[in-house]
Parts: sequence; structure tokens; C-alpha cells
Amino acid sequence: MEKLNELKNSIMENKKIETMVVFFIVLGISCIIFFPFLTMHYATDTYNVINVGLTNYALSNSFNDGRIVMGALLVIMDFLHIPISVIVPLFMFLSLIISSIIILILRNTLIKSKPSKNIFMFIISIVICYIIVFNFMYIECLYYLEGFVMALSILFYLMSAQTLVKKERKYIIKALILFTIGTFCYQGTVGAFLLFLLVLSMIKNKKEKGKIIEDILGGILILMIGTIINFAVIKINGIILNTEQTRVRGFLDCLKYIFQKLWISLYNTCGYFKPGMFLTFLMLICLTVIIFNRKGNIIINTLILIAWGIACGFSASLISSTGFFRWKN
Repeated sequence: MEKLNELKNSIMENKKIETMVVFFIVLGISCIIFFPFLTMHYATDTYNVINVGLTNYALSNSFNDGRIVMGALLVIMDFLHIPISVIVPLFMFLSLIISSIIILILRNTLIKSKPSKNIFMFIISIVICYIIVFNFMYIECLYYLEGFVMALSILFYLMSAQTLVKKERKYIIKALILFTIGTFCYQGTVGAFLLFLLVLSMIKNKKEKGKIIEDILGGILILMIGTIINFAVIKINGIILNTEQTRVRGFLDCLKYIFQKLWISLYNTCGYFKPGMFLTFLMLICLTVIIFNRKGNIIINTLILIAWGIACGFSASLISSTGFFRWKN
């Protein structure tokens, strides 16, 4: 263990080497885990792309849904005559690279708040950030051809949240631009923006709840403006391409639907866990915090994080279903 700590200390003396080591460790582990996806895999949407063609799919689906980045990539791939058998593994590998960068950013933020003192904490900090990013819902996202732009959107949402929390020169405009680019990649992951925002703000501001609330309100404002911009682009694309957005739903209809399905989603978790298991897990977290940490602030912060996590999923559902009729509860 002492030799491992010495190795860790020698690595950490050079931040660039440390960053590269962590990045390649995370990327290497991810490539091993997702090797079946890297060799080649098919999702339902992949067959649809093959059936209609890359450019046609880009025009009728990607551009029409406000996912400009994905549409542009498909058109470029079609122009270069790159086959789908190459595109799928390529996009998957790019997804893993982007995801590894996200993990690296999260870890660097975490160790700034609480530096790792030994090799054990060094590894734990990587594992925690890895689990945060490669959760069971994200793994499903990577199954699709759009997994790359989903990962890219999360990266932009993370950078937007960071910019908002740091409050440097013209931070509102910069955060809005980054968030809007994220929506042009993929809108269904927008809940990650709010989750990153709360966590980063709590790490930086700690006991200054006024600043945390200020960050949250700023984030909500950016989310609303960025969403309106994306919806406007969808409308413009429809006019230019002479296509009709058939999956647009009324805002109030979507709000009503999500409220109706919220409890079912938390209880049944869309079949991912056995009924009630997810709520039981949340209760165990709360009980553990109450038993081992009797400080009121820690208990309240834990409850806030759980409630905010549910709210993040709610906002993502509302934005996704309003514009794209995809119920992501």
C-alpha cells in the first residue's frame, strides 16, 4: 500500500500526467465493458436509419427534432459514403471518449473540494464519478446511434453548469450558449444540467444557501430560454425543410401526463427494478444519513438532493415530451 501511495504521489505531482492517467484508465475500462457495442450492434432506430438512408433520416428526424448536430453528422457521413457498419462503432467509441472527459471534469471538481490523501481515496473518487456518469439509464442511451450526441449534450450541460456556478465575466451568456448547444445535440438529457448545477453549487457555496438558490434560479432561467430557442429552431427547420413536426404535444397535456405517471415511474421504474425497490433504496439512504449524521444540514441537503433529482427527471420529461413525444420519466 505504501508503494502504491508513493506511485500515486509521484503521479499527482504533475497534474497533466495525473489527468492523462485517469482519462486513459477510465477510457480503457469503458472500452472493455462496452466491447460488444464497439464491435457492432443494432438498435430499433438503427434499422430505421438503414431503411430510409442517412440523409433522409437526418432531414425527417434529426433536423426536424431540433437535433442539429446529429443531423449534420449523418449528412456528412452520407456524403463521405461511410457505411453504417463503421458509423455505429465509431459513434460508440466517440461516446466513450466524451463520457471519459465528463468523468474527468467531475473528478477534478470533486478533488478540489476534498483532495484525495491516499491511493484508496484516489481510486474511490474515480469510481464515484464513473458510477454517476455510467448509470443504468445512460448505458441504455449508449445503445442507440444517437449515443454520441447524447454524451456530447451532457458534456455541454456540465460546462454550462460549471460556467454558471463560477460566475466569471459574461457567465450568463456563456452558460446560455453552452446550454443551447447541448439542446442542439440532444434534449432528453437536459435533466443532467439541473443535477450538475445543484451539486456543483453545493460543493462551491456549501453553507451559503442564498448563493445556491441564486444559481438554481439562474439555471431555470437558462433552461427556459434555451428550450424556447430550440423549439424556435424546430419551427424554422419545419418551414425550411417543408416538414411537419407530428410529435409536438401541448404543454399542458404533457404536464398532466407526467404528473399522472410520476408515481408509477418512481414505483415501477419502467421495469428496471422490481416494484418499490427504487423508493426503498431512497428510504435507506435517508435512514443511513439520519442514523450516522445527526447534523440537520446534512439531512436536509440529502433530502434536497433526492427531491432535486426527481425534479430534474420531471423537467427532462416535460421538455422531451412537449417537443418530441418521448416520455423519459
